[in-house]
Amino acid sequence: MTDVAIVIGHHPEAKGATLTVGERQIQEHDLWLPFASALMRHLDWYDITSTVVRRPNPRPDAELMRRVNATKARCAIELHFNGFTDPGAQGSEMLHWHTSEQGRLLADLLQQYTVRTLRVHDRGLKAVRRGRGAAFLRGTRMPAVICEPAFGTNPDDAWRLLTRQTGLLHAYSGAIQRYLRKRAVSAQKAA
Repeated sequence: MTDVAIVIGHHPEAKGATLTVGERQIQEHDLWLPFASALMRHLDWYDITSTVVRRPNPRPDAELMRRVNATKARCAIELHFNGFTDPGAQGSEMLHWHTSEQGRLLADLLQQYTVRTLRVHDRGLKAVRRGRGAAFLRGTRMPAVICEPAFGTNPDDAWRLLTRQTGLLHAYSGAIQRYLRKRAVSAQKAA
C-alpha cells in the first residue's frame, strides 16, 4: 500500500500562479514537478512509500480524484503556492476538508513544519466547505491537504520558497512521517 499520494498542482497547459524573484519567474507546475520527484525519493529514505500523481488535464475533474484514489494511499497532498495581486499578502496556509479530522491533523503538522522551516507568516489552517480546493479535498477517499506554503507574489515569501527547497523537503517529510506514526498509534489503540 502507498503511504502518500503527491499531486503536482496545475498542468503543463495551465501552470498556475507565478513566483518572481528578481528577474527569475517560475510557475507553480514548473516549481513542483521536480520537487514532487525529490520528495518521493526523500520519503523513501524514511521507508515511506509514495507516488506522484499528475493532473490529467488543465481543469480539476473527477479523473484526478480517480487517479489519486487508485493509489489507495493513506493520505494525499497537493502542491501549490498562493498568488495575489497585493504584494503584501504573505504566509503559509494548509487547506483540508472541513469534516476530516485526519485531514486537519495532517494539515496542522504540515503547517507547523512549513512555518518553522520557511520562517513565513502563519496564516493557519483553512477548513474548506466549498470553493477553492473543494473538489480535491472532498473527492479523495483519504485525508488530503492542499499545501500553500507561501505567496509567490510576495518578494520575501518567494525568495524563501525558492531558496529553501531542501528545507521544505525535510519539513514535508517530517510532517508526513509524524502523521503516519500518529495514525498507526491511533489504529493500534483502537484494535
